[in-house]
Amino acid sequence: RSTAMLTRVHRVNLSLQIVASRRIMFKALGVLRLTEMLRLIGGAASKEAKRPVS
Repeated sequence: RSTAMLTRVHRVNLSLQIVASRRIMFKALGVLRLTEMLRLIGGAASKEAKRPVS
């Protein structure tokens, strides 16, 4: 009976860890996407700024 309880607790801990890691992954992906978009916008802006005004 004690082993069954331990395995149940272990399963819960594993699922919690998986959920936490997924959230962290999603956050990391979001940050990466944001930085990528900002980089693209920044590159376009710098190109516009570098372009000689005629």
